[in-house]
Amino acid sequence: MSASQKAPSRQRTFYPGRVPSPDGVRSRRSLSSDQPGRRDHRSLARGLPAERCGSVSTLSARSRIVSPYLKHEEDRMKLGFIGTGAITEAIVTGLLRAQADVTEILVSERSSVISARLADASDRVRICSDNQDIVEGSELVVLAIRPQDAHAALSPLRFSEGQHVCSLIATVEAETLADWIGTPLDIFRAIPLPSVAALSGVTALFPYDPVGEKVFGPLGTVIGAKTLDEFDAYATASSLMGTYFGILELAAEWLRENGAERDAAQNYLNAVFLGLTKTGSEADGTPFETLREEHSTPGGLNEQMFATFISSGGAAALTTALDAVADRVRKARQCRS
Repeated sequence: MSASQKAPSRQRTFYPGRVPSPDGVRSRRSLSSDQPGRRDHRSLARGLPAERCGSVSTLSARSRIVSPYLKHEEDRMKLGFIGTGAITEAIVTGLLRAQADVTEILVSERSSVISARLADASDRVRICSDNQDIVEGSELVVLAIRPQDAHAALSPLRFSEGQHVCSLIATVEAETLADWIGTPLDIFRAIPLPSVAALSGVTALFPYDPVGEKVFGPLGTVIGAKTLDEFDAYATASSLMGTYFGILELAAEWLRENGAERDAAQNYLNAVFLGLTKTGSEADGTPFETLREEHSTPGGLNEQMFATFISSGGAAALTTALDAVADRVRKARQCRS
C-alpha cells in the first residue's frame, strides 16, 4: 500500500486537537471556578457596566451563530482578547464554529468593525471599551496586539496572580511580558494561523499549556514546542504562506501563457495541491522525501521538474529566505529581551 493510501494513524505524536504534555500525560485541567448559568444575551459580563462591556448584536437569530450550552459547567471557560485584528477574528470565528467550551468571549472595541461583526455572530461575544474589564472578566486572556504597542497597553493592567495569559505577540518573550505586567502569571505563547477560522489551522505553543490545547485544539492541529528556538522556527516556517501562494501565482501565470483561462488555471492548481496536502496529512509520518520519490517516476516529468528546480537554485533560495526570516525573528527577540 502506498503512502497516499494509508489511513491516518491514531498513534501520531501530534494530531488535530491533541498535544502531549511534557510527562506524556494529556491534561484536561479546568479553568472554571464560578461559572454562571444560562444567561440572557443582554446580561453583562461579570457585572461590568453596560456602557463598558455589552452586546451590539443587530443580526436576526437565523443569521447568527448560536452554540449550545454544554452539559458540564466546569469544562467551560471565559476568554478575553486584548486586540481585535484579523487573527482574533479568525480564532473567535473558529471557536464559534467548533462550538467550543466557552461561555463568554470578551473582545476589545478597538477595530470596531471586527468587534461588531464578532458580536453580531454570537450572543456569547461581548465588546469591552476598557481592557481592564477584559482582564477581570476572563479566565484566559489572549494578547493580540502589535509588539510596538504591547508595553504601553499592558503596563497599566492589573492581572490576578496565576491567571492564564496566551500571547500572540510576535518576538516578545514570556519573561518580558511578565516583567511588563509585574504579576506572576501562567504565560504561554501561540502562533495560530488564519485557517483556524475554518478549523483547519495549526497552532504552535510554547511552553506547552493544557489550556492552550483546550482553546486551539478544536481549531485544528496543536504542536507543542520544547524550546524557544523550536518555537521561533515554527514562527519562521509560518512565513511561507505568502510564498506558497506566490508559487501558485507563478504557475497559474505560466498556465495562462500556455492557453488556460485564469479561473481554470487557478482551479486546477488548487485541486492539485489540495490533493497533495491530503496525501501528506494522511501519510502517517512518512517523510516528505519518501513522498516526493513516490510521486516521481524515475526518468519522468516530476523527477525532471524537481531536479531542474534544485539545479536552478530553488532550494538555495528557499533556505536563504528561511534563514533571513529566522535571523530577523532572533534579532527582534533580543532587542526586546
